[in-house]
Amino acid sequence: METPVAPFSLQIRRPKRQKVSSATPPSDLDSAVDRLINDASLPSHLRIVIGHILDIKNDYTSVLARNQELLDEIKGAHQKNRELQQENAALRPEIEILKSQGPVKTNSISQTNSVSPDDHSVKQLYMTDMPFLYSIQDCAFCGLGRIERIYLNNCSHLHEIHPNAFGWSTLAEGKVTALTHFYVENGNLSTLSEDALPWDTLNELGIGGNPLNCTCETAYLLEDEYFSYEYTNSLPKCASPPNLKGHLLTKVAQSDACESKAAIERSNRFVALSSSLRRTVVVDARRASY
Repeated sequence: METPVAPFSLQIRRPKRQKVSSATPPSDLDSAVDRLINDASLPSHLRIVIGHILDIKNDYTSVLARNQELLDEIKGAHQKNRELQQENAALRPEIEILKSQGPVKTNSISQTNSVSPDDHSVKQLYMTDMPFLYSIQDCAFCGLGRIERIYLNNCSHLHEIHPNAFGWSTLAEGKVTALTHFYVENGNLSTLSEDALPWDTLNELGIGGNPLNCTCETAYLLEDEYFSYEYTNSLPKCASPPNLKGHLLTKVAQSDACESKAAIERSNRFVALSSSLRRTVVVDARRASY
């Protein structure tokens, strides 16, 4: 008869965990996590997980700091916006005045055809620094009954101003009659019709910086009776013909630019000389009769 086996109980002995010294407790979470990672009794996979958690915590801290910076920037932008609104309210009366003067600057207009009926009260028109402005068309400024100053400076491709742009070539209804200052410096004009501008009211004409063709068509620009260039920013020069290229308009005579003007001058000198000779002959004849 077999002897019965007594029940066997299995006991598992767990290794003792190494005690973490708490003599100097961690001052913050980073120090506590650092101690856990360096704890030799902690399994390596747990140390890796804790390290990742610490990285996430650091990223989160950076995001919070960046969010705070953005909040500060937004607060600054709100403050700046309030300041701009206050400035805009203070400038509103001046803006209304500027609107009445009709400024147009640096846009893609390639030509002007005619003015709007709403522009009849405009006194000053600024169309400067417009690289795409190529031409001023027929009667473009007609109807601007109160316009006094027009600025077309630095329109580098402006090569044409129609002879009737101001309505004076055809004496059109609504022709410009109050213009005193016209500036079209540093453009691409080779000529400007003598019929274009109202010379009776015009006080200043700025045409320096243009490639002017000094011929009979522009010979009127050489008349001292009409023009004085001493106060302009850039003195106008001839770009052609070759024999006058680079010459200041103030140094070019009409007879140099236009052969017909030279012929007229020679004819006038001959008439004057003939008249003088006739007077001399008459005097001599009278003396001989005595």
